[in-house]
Amino acid sequence: MSSVIHGHWDYDARFPKTIYVHRDGRDVLVSLYYYLVSSGRPLQNPLGMAMRKLRGHDVRSIAEAGDRSEQMMRLFEMETERPTAAHVSWAEHVRQWRGHSNVAVVSYEDLLAQPVRTLGEAFESLGHPVGERLLRASVEVHDFSARTGREPGQSAPQSFRRSGTSGGWREHFSPELARAFDAYAGDLLVELGYEKDRSWVDKISR
Repeated sequence: MSSVIHGHWDYDARFPKTIYVHRDGRDVLVSLYYYLVSSGRPLQNPLGMAMRKLRGHDVRSIAEAGDRSEQMMRLFEMETERPTAAHVSWAEHVRQWRGHSNVAVVSYEDLLAQPVRTLGEAFESLGHPVGERLLRASVEVHDFSARTGREPGQSAPQSFRRSGTSGGWREHFSPELARAFDAYAGDLLVELGYEKDRSWVDKISR
């Protein structure tokens, strides 16, 4: 019986053919921020708190910090030292999954823009072509609006499916955080096509 399994695992050559989805790391940080802080779930979930305590995350210190930019900067520092979802940071995780013949790498942003085409090309590259009809049916079932009752961009900060859009990091990044993220993974943002060059930092003025 065929199935689809989702996870945040490190790459392992023993894995079967896999579709790896990467997302702009800046949006990943914002998404994680809202998940950990704004929803309050980690503070109410003993298992989640225990996992983060084991990894050295002091979620309460983030929630009790000053303004949002300070909170976001604190979370960035934690995630580059002791990542929450995987054993490595975002940049390391992306790098380890690229360049393997048994992995089709796609971007979250392409899935948002052209989900059927992006999925079709990914399956095709792995030698498992899927008919357009089946792909469209799957996309319709898992569409953001179908799952939430909201249009993409209609944000619900306390929802696991918060926004359904890309590029929201621009509303949250301070100049300090932009410089820190660029020093951490500026070259990778360019490699992945998220930026033409590293001058994006100079455009963050607030």
